Amino acid sequence: MEQYEATATVGTPEQVGLSFLTLAHILREQVDQHMTATAGLSLSRTKVLRALAGRGALHQAELATALGQAPRSITQILESLERLDDAD
Repeated sequence: MEQYEATATVGTPEQVGLSFLTLAHILREQVDQHMTATAGLSLSRTKVLRALAGRGALHQAELATALGQAPRSITQILESLERLDDAD
């Protein structure tokens, strides 16, 4: 597991923002790796499934809007979910 070490130095707002984004990226990767290893689902796939479970059937464009994603991203996620289903 990659380690991220926080430092007690104070930086410019840009440096603090970049540090925050870097940490958020590392955390998301760790969550995705754990979720994929334990359940076969990434965070993105889980968000799509939860949206569908909560709202019922949606067109891909509606799903993209509901999740604040680009339509192509939703297409890729749905295709990956289909591949998981086909593997079962």
